[in-house]
Amino acid sequence: MRTRGFALLMVLWAMAILALLLGAFGLQARSAALVAETTLARTQAHAAAEAGAMIAAAALQTPDTATRWVPDGRRYVVTFGGFALHIRCTDVSGLVDLNSATRQTLRGLLQTAGKPEPAAEALSRAIARWRRAPLETGMLAPSSDSQGHGPFVTLGGLRGIPGISGALFRRLEPALTLWSGRPIPDSRFAPALVRAMGSLGTDQASISQLSPLPSSIQGAQARSGDWGSGVVRIDVVATRANRPVDRFEMTVRLVPGDTAALRYRVLDWGRD
Repeated sequence: MRTRGFALLMVLWAMAILALLLGAFGLQARSAALVAETTLARTQAHAAAEAGAMIAAAALQTPDTATRWVPDGRRYVVTFGGFALHIRCTDVSGLVDLNSATRQTLRGLLQTAGKPEPAAEALSRAIARWRRAPLETGMLAPSSDSQGHGPFVTLGGLRGIPGISGALFRRLEPALTLWSGRPIPDSRFAPALVRAMGSLGTDQASISQLSPLPSSIQGAQARSGDWGSGVVRIDVVATRANRPVDRFEMTVRLVPGDTAALRYRVLDWGRD
């Protein structure tokens, strides 16, 4: 009798272990399916966001002046692959160049982004010191010059400066560029954060130094005041059900040529 009871107990234990194994296998299979589904959705969002950048590049060069997009930071919304793409095109002349902006411009941008004036002044000085060329071995210079690292090569390099938090960088990043070469931004193409600075210092002499787009890109009826340097930052946010899914950013130089062909050169790109 004891032998039969022991055998029954062993069978019950074996069935319990088997049930646990089957449950674990089912859970693992479900988790793998969820991971695959998430990966597929993320890949689709990546592709849609990149497609949005291509759409924007084409819309900036269309010969039809009535439908051509204007690179002044306004938002365009298009649908692609089940996603709503929120696209902003900004001529880089309206952005603050990390490598060439004056300290006054940097200070104004930092204050507009929420930093008190003393902190904004200190950070603008730190940025100016950081972007200086590093000292060569054996050179003698004031200690204040010893922090030079050379020009920024990515916008993310700004995070290397003490005092630039992740939250502050996220507020500043849409207003920054490395491609304008201007000491002050052009208010005609400036995004909201830059326009909010108030005194941009964009006098007519500075504006007149902008290089207009070639006529093959502008089109015969394009207004001369609508266009800037021909280098455009394109920001795309792919959303589904009103929720951001992916972001893609690209800076391009529009290349003159046959208006029937899409021609541009990618200068920089990245994603979140």
